[in-house]
Amino acid sequence: MYPFYILHQTVTVTAVYLLLSWSVSYWVKLPLVLLATFLVSWAGYDVIRRSPWLRPLFGLRRQDGRRPKLTGAPPQAVPPPPL
Repeated sequence: MYPFYILHQTVTVTAVYLLLSWSVSYWVKLPLVLLATFLVSWAGYDVIRRSPWLRPLFGLRRQDGRRPKLTGAPPQAVPPPPL
């Protein structure tokens, strides 16, 4: 659900910006913003979840569950600076 979390702020701000000019009550705008945020974020999550090249960009593991192999030497401990 991490992609959902990443997407929701951008979706919310965009929805509020688009609804700002509407001449209806805020009690009408609020449910519309909430609904738009949920639906668009969920749709975006579904697209990201199904796309192998978007998954790592949004913090999801590969579809086969394996992590990418790291190449090179293992990291070395850095000695503390002298006092």
